[in-house]
Amino acid sequence: MNDVCILVRTKKQGIAISNYLTNSRIDIVSSETLLLKNSKEVTFILDLLKFLFLPNNKEAAADFLYYLCSKNINDELKHKTIKGLIHQSNEVVFEKLGEFGYSFNENEFIQMPFYDSIEYIIRCFQLIK
Repeated sequence: MNDVCILVRTKKQGIAISNYLTNSRIDIVSSETLLLKNSKEVTFILDLLKFLFLPNNKEAAADFLYYLCSKNINDELKHKTIKGLIHQSNEVVFEKLGEFGYSFNENEFIQMPFYDSIEYIIRCFQLIK
């Protein structure tokens, strides 16, 4: 194993190093990264829930689409895809996401108890391996 430990004097320094390593796509474990609010997947779930229940929230739509597009397509296509979908109906958005391998049925989601619906999101959008 090739583990490295970085000690810092202040939280501010730790956050700066953490941001640099994360932007360089180096996985890190710290007290900050263990917070749920710092999880990209948790943020994605919250943005998707906002999109589903507050359809006029275009910021949530852009954020959840950005997360999915970042996983699947290059930057040029990503912005074009988000721009094309952000003002579409939920039905059109989820149909288009089906082309990227995501099978999400909003009607099925709505009929589930809350806990099951979150598990459904995790499965449909392949948030865990």
